Amino acid sequence: MAEAGEIVTPAWWLSWYSPAPLEAFELHSPWWVSGWTGDGETPILVAAVRADSPESAWSAVCAAYDDPPDAVEQRFCDLMPEGTNPFSDRFPMASWMAWGEDGSTCACPTHSGSDEHD
Repeated sequence: MAEAGEIVTPAWWLSWYSPAPLEAFELHSPWWVSGWTGDGETPILVAAVRADSPESAWSAVCAAYDDPPDAVEQRFCDLMPEGTNPFSDRFPMASWMAWGEDGSTCACPTHSGSDEHD
């Protein structure tokens, strides 16, 4: 929990249809494939993103693509309750993911100072 007077960046639970293959996507925040469209061609992604607004969260998603789209086909964007984390049996925490009280969302070498990456 945040200390008194500390400003906490809100967290958003997002879902969208990916406009590009997964190989062209790298979001430094917890994300998962939650399914595929009926044709099996388009991944349906979910992510937990810390951002000041829904618009900023969607901008972070778009910026995570090698060729950033202007927008993605959104499914939903819900404000996560303060103090919760996105991990569950369905959406487990991978080794590169983080959700720290300090606002961290990624434990990859770039963000953790480690040289290892799975």
